Amino acid sequence: MAAIIINPGGKVLTCDRCYHQITHSPTSSHLPETCRSLGCGGHYHEDDQRPGLVYYRQMYQQGEVRRIVAAEHTGLLSRTNRERLEHRFIHSDRYCDPNFISATSTLEMGINIGDLSSVFLCSLPPNVANYQQRIGRAGRRDGNALVGVIANAKPHDLFFYSDPAQIL
Repeated sequence: MAAIIINPGGKVLTCDRCYHQITHSPTSSHLPETCRSLGCGGHYHEDDQRPGLVYYRQMYQQGEVRRIVAAEHTGLLSRTNRERLEHRFIHSDRYCDPNFISATSTLEMGINIGDLSSVFLCSLPPNVANYQQRIGRAGRRDGNALVGVIANAKPHDLFFYSDPAQIL
């Protein structure tokens, strides 16, 4: 039987050369000696001065972690279900509302799904206009967006992968 054991009293170890930090289990007697960062060669020591891994520690201790609630947006949804999904995504006020949408090209149809901060494409659309329409969904609120594209091993995708300026 597999289990996850959580030990809240981990020790923060910091490298004396590159300041790489790791958290070491309090139940383990063996402390790593040399730094795990590639090519560093420094040594870890227990660090009481640095709070260490503050971001994740605070995030999990303060309970500000938001669960990912995914939903699928496709042309296969009935109009009622599609509109309900769009409304719940835009006006999310409960933790059970979707905050991640996997969508087909239905989002090119001018459907309003609110302010997006990120768009990831699992392949490149057939035309430049399609690409710009899809990535243009992100960053409308403040002009900042994260766009990611996974290029498939198809000539079309590989062409734009080799020269991204062509699709931009």
